Amino acid sequence: MVRHACKHVRYYSRLFKSLHIEKDDIRTVEDMSKIPVLTKDQIRNSPGEFYAHPSPFEFSRTITSSGSTGIPPPILQGEEDLAYDAAEHMREFRAWRVDLRKRWALIRTHHGLPRLESHVQKLFYRNCCLSSVYEDAERQIAKLRSVKPHFLYIVPSYLSYLIEVGVRKDLELFPLETIFANGDQLARRASEMVVNAFGVEPNNMYGTAETGAIAWQCPEERRHHLNVDNCLVEFLDENDEPVGVGEKGMIVVTCFHNPLMPLIRFSVGDYGVPSDDVCACGRGLPIMNDLLGEIRDVLLFGGRAVNPFLLERRETLPSGIAWTRFIQTEPDELTVQFMRTEFSRSGCEEQLLSRIQYVVGSDVHVALAEVDMVPKDPYERLVRVRACSGQ
Repeated sequence: MVRHACKHVRYYSRLFKSLHIEKDDIRTVEDMSKIPVLTKDQIRNSPGEFYAHPSPFEFSRTITSSGSTGIPPPILQGEEDLAYDAAEHMREFRAWRVDLRKRWALIRTHHGLPRLESHVQKLFYRNCCLSSVYEDAERQIAKLRSVKPHFLYIVPSYLSYLIEVGVRKDLELFPLETIFANGDQLARRASEMVVNAFGVEPNNMYGTAETGAIAWQCPEERRHHLNVDNCLVEFLDENDEPVGVGEKGMIVVTCFHNPLMPLIRFSVGDYGVPSDDVCACGRGLPIMNDLLGEIRDVLLFGGRAVNPFLLERRETLPSGIAWTRFIQTEPDELTVQFMRTEFSRSGCEEQLLSRIQYVVGSDVHVALAEVDMVPKDPYERLVRVRACSGQ
């Protein structure tokens, strides 16, 4: 993939030339340190620089992430990447003894299924019912009661939102055999709500729109196996040096199966703790002890739950706003921290305030607070939507 990127991708061709690196200089994992870590801002500012030109591979689709760390860049995915991602998920489902012949529901941030070109994709999605995290909770619950899925693949904070609305409005929920959670992390209270509502503990799958599946929670020890056949995962400190076993490090990923948009040493924005233990399940995949991903609380205003994804969706953020975080300071007050882009224009603050006000309601006082940079403390930065304490 490094050789392909150096030949077909303008960013890497120029990078290697500027650093006097030849493509054959990268032969081992240790050699990867010669390549600088790639950030989301770099892709966001010049997405075309990371597309393969000319590409000998058939184009399949363009997606974006949820935009939780700013304006999301478009991500190109080809047939090989999509098929491999489906195969990774099938391995995870098999480990949890899930029968794909049964009906299941997939609720995520981007719309539509990929073109089902490969046999593995058709097998994986054949009994899948698709929905969106931007759907109103009552309509979503009614839809799921009608579909009657045996298991659910869902963004955790959206699941918390569904339960919060369902419990407060005394709506009949739907029985489930298993829940797979992917996209952010459940806070402790939210995890307890899921167990109380469905009687099953959610199983965590970890990946991003940019990289696909990275890791998954093993049923044996409930620690995460790394998909090292899909990507190279590094854990780095603030100086981009590898951390030791048992130490918290920034997760940096090199993807193996997306030649349309190769990402090499890409910082996904989350933190993890590597381990050298051998899992009791007997699988040879390496283990990650802890995952420190983003957390979104469900905001409650006057007993009314607000869908956290409506706050962060691209249509809510006006042009000129690069990053936002939402902090509920009082039961009827919300502070919105935001950071501008370098191309910010006048009037974007008023647009942001108006759009947030529309989502949370006119009875909520919304205050804007501009910040110069994303907080460096990962525990602060990772709390994207924070509810009022004691709520």
